[in-house]
Amino acid sequence: MSLPPLTVKPPSSGVRMLSKVFGGVRTTADQIEPYTQWWNAQNERALIDAGETGGPTVAVIGDSMAVGIGASSPEKGYLGLVRDQLVANDGRPWQMINLGQWGDKLTDGIERQIPALDTIPKPDLLIVCLGSNDMVWGASPRKLRKGLDAIMEAIPAPAQVSTLIGASPRAIIANRALVRLADQYGHEVVDPWFKWKGKQASDRFHPNDEGYVLMAKAFCATAGVEYRELDQQQMAQPQAALTTG
Repeated sequence: MSLPPLTVKPPSSGVRMLSKVFGGVRTTADQIEPYTQWWNAQNERALIDAGETGGPTVAVIGDSMAVGIGASSPEKGYLGLVRDQLVANDGRPWQMINLGQWGDKLTDGIERQIPALDTIPKPDLLIVCLGSNDMVWGASPRKLRKGLDAIMEAIPAPAQVSTLIGASPRAIIANRALVRLADQYGHEVVDPWFKWKGKQASDRFHPNDEGYVLMAKAFCATAGVEYRELDQQQMAQPQAALTTG
């Protein structure tokens, strides 16, 4: 079996309108296509290398933040940073496989991403960071809980499961349910959302490079890996070339 490629969803009418008015939104929107294609090439290379070396893998169920939207390059999103830290920590050839794509919601995790896990080797580390789009588009606490329950029941334990972004009443209620569900299904809860003042991309929603560092630190801490500043030689080299249209 082969991993289905990530695709680029057509932007919603709201995003198209904001892109016309705000240059910052247009800047991050322009990253979606090339960053997604970068990850397709990266996933393909990662599966080949994992097969050849027998090395450990990380799989991620996510959304545009898994793609690295807002970062200066896709490998500077939290996935690339986590992989660099894992490699530096134990010297093994960790490979990162990203199942998330721009615009994904909890239903996409259930209907597309979790089935895709069956097409790859069982990951040594599974990260779930999904639900931001559900929050943005007003999903009710009941709907959020239903989606989280379905995901956490379906994925192998233990996985790292991120809390939902925000401090709204909906987010607070949903995150209380998330913590209970994670305990029920044997997963670890990660809270990667920090005060991002000055650490957001130009669209004021996605993290920038510094914001993604904060996210990566949270996932590394939960994995028992101390986050360190790495020099160029210690960093895992990008395996795919970024192309722009």
